[in-house]
Amino acid sequence: LVGADRTVRYASPACVAMLGRDPSGKRCEQLVSDEVLGHLEELLGTAADGSAPEAREFEYRFAGGGAGPSRVRVRFVDLLAVDGVQGVLLSFVDMSEAHERRAALARLASEDTLTGLPNRLAFVQRLEAALAQGLSGTAALADID
Repeated sequence: LVGADRTVRYASPACVAMLGRDPSGKRCEQLVSDEVLGHLEELLGTAADGSAPEAREFEYRFAGGGAGPSRVRVRFVDLLAVDGVQGVLLSFVDMSEAHERRAALARLASEDTLTGLPNRLAFVQRLEAALAQGLSGTAALADID
C-alpha cells in the first residue's frame, strides 16, 4: 500500500518474499523503475483531480538476474478516497512462469518435436510474411510422414 506521499505504508509477506526485503517506509523512487513510477504518478494525479477511482493493470519486464521475477503484472487500485486507507494498492503477480509456458507452446506450435525443424504452420507464416513484404521467388514444401 503506497500513500499519497509515495511512501510504502504496508507490504504483505508475499510482497516481501518476492522482493527479498521489506519495502515498508521506503519511497517508491527507491524501489521501482521509472516506468512503474510513471504509472503510479499518473494514477495519483488522476485521483488528485477528483476523477473516479479506477484499477489499472500493466506488465513489466525486469532486466538483470537475481532471485526476483523477470516479468511482473502490477495492478494499481486507487484507494485514496477510502477513509482509513488513503493510498494506492499495488498488487504484484509474478508472470515469469506464464510467459515461459507461452513461449514453449509457441515453439511447439511452430516446429516439429522430433527434428526441431519448422513445421507447416511456420512455413505458411513465413511465406505470408514474405508475400506481405512484396518479396517474390519460388517456394517448396515437402510433407513427409
